[in-house]
Amino acid sequence: MRYLWPFLLLLSLTLGLAGCSPTPTATFHVPSSTPTATFQVPSSTFTPAAMPTPTVAPNTPLPTPTWNLEPGTPTPTAMFQVPSSTFTPQATSTPTWNLKPGTPTATAVPPLPVLSREMEIMKPVIAINPGHGGADPGASHQDSTGKTDLVEKDLNLQVGRKLADLLEADGYPVLLIRDDDYSLVTIASRDQITRTYNEGQARVDLANASGAAVYVHLHFNSWTDKNLRGTSVYYADAGPLAAQNRKLAGFLHAGLLARLRESGYDPPDLGVLDDLTIGRSYGRLFALGGNTRLTRGLDMPTALGEPLFLSNEQEAALLKKDSTLQAVAQGYYDGIVQYLKWAEAEGLLISRHVSAAEIERGRTGQRKLALTFDAGADAQALPAILEALRARHLRATFFLTGQFVRSFPDLVRRIVAEGHELGNHSDTHPDLTTLPDRQVVAELARAEAAVMAVTSQTTRPWFRPPLGARDERIRNLAAAMGYRTVYWTLDSTDWRAEVTAAIVRQRVRQYASDGAIIVFHTSSQATAEALPSLLDDLIAAGYRPVTLSELLAN
Repeated sequence: MRYLWPFLLLLSLTLGLAGCSPTPTATFHVPSSTPTATFQVPSSTFTPAAMPTPTVAPNTPLPTPTWNLEPGTPTPTAMFQVPSSTFTPQATSTPTWNLKPGTPTATAVPPLPVLSREMEIMKPVIAINPGHGGADPGASHQDSTGKTDLVEKDLNLQVGRKLADLLEADGYPVLLIRDDDYSLVTIASRDQITRTYNEGQARVDLANASGAAVYVHLHFNSWTDKNLRGTSVYYADAGPLAAQNRKLAGFLHAGLLARLRESGYDPPDLGVLDDLTIGRSYGRLFALGGNTRLTRGLDMPTALGEPLFLSNEQEAALLKKDSTLQAVAQGYYDGIVQYLKWAEAEGLLISRHVSAAEIERGRTGQRKLALTFDAGADAQALPAILEALRARHLRATFFLTGQFVRSFPDLVRRIVAEGHELGNHSDTHPDLTTLPDRQVVAELARAEAAVMAVTSQTTRPWFRPPLGARDERIRNLAAAMGYRTVYWTLDSTDWRAEVTAAIVRQRVRQYASDGAIIVFHTSSQATAEALPSLLDDLIAAGYRPVTLSELLAN
């Protein structure tokens, strides 16, 4: 596709050369598979053509095209392809025009810009916590023979999956705290309360790592009095988010009641209750993040639903019907959406969303380039890499996977202690393009939670997809979580088995350029061996190796 743009420009000149202008300017457009750069178009004869509106990534320098025209050609006012009628000409770069004798055609000779169009703005992330799981079954129901026929952890997960489906169908990225029958932590202690608090902390940490706008706990009720039935929702009545928690609980409660009644069952209304109502023996209801035994509380509004009782025969019979579980999921969905509308109207909905435009190059004109290191599962070269950087007082950006952090916590702490920058490289290094949305969100959230647990530092705003595998969907999901997707300008190819230190050094020396983002790997012995001399080469050539944040500043 890249070879079509000279033809497009030639065709445009052939059809559109007219008039005079002392300072002619143009729009430079290349096919959709290639980024586009837009220049000022002041011509009075400017006619918009229908095509997508390209967007230049913020602070990206625009190239200046040079046009070679036949002698005698009037100084042109260009009528090339330009964005749709929504396009507003911006004062950007003014191209220069050179009249070259004997040139039979018009050709463009600027370097292709490394830009990417903006993606659609995503809705905020919603965290859903299906209660219990693994060795913790929650409540249960037994049939007339004493056989267990309903288990709360299974019902919670079924509703969680249905709720996630509804939210994703409406464009909301979802973090499903658990997407199968497991717990997040395994603790040897026989103390149920200790296990409960540690599991609760792990779930709170994961929700915080996702950057979610709300956190909804899914449970079902049970009591010794088997006549007790009905619908209740609890909220954390403590801390700065207490009022928002109460509001969220109210919307969830209304949604659950309405959908259950619509399904044909009118449950008793047990109300919207604060967490001390049920959690006095715990201090506060642990799951809602306000308990004093939790080291870290929740960063977002939260509420816990108890739609029906497993201990009540009438409601237990209803819970065996898929239609009832669907009604419960729909009730939660309605409540979440209504809360978000209210919060947005009140100015309380703070989104982490950032631009979904991919970054492949930084600012030019400063002789800076960014050194980035991907850390997957192997750290054999990392000590030597860190030493080479430390000896030259240089800082770099390290993209970490969650599994790397869990395997090498001391090295990760050293990365931070020596002043380097962190980025998110997913949790388990999969091809994210093959995963459904909620698993992509979980991959990024688990990696962030792992890094926070070891370093107390965030990986935001930088994210690099494992294997370089990304598409518009992945960039959008990352943006909704507060991440800018970072690719690279120059691949050192150090991940290849046959690549030697000499090859790494020669390749980077040859292709390094102003504003480049260079990718290396912490598993590469070739990089470890090449880096000292390579860094000296780059510095001698007038380059200043920096972190991504410094390269992309302002």
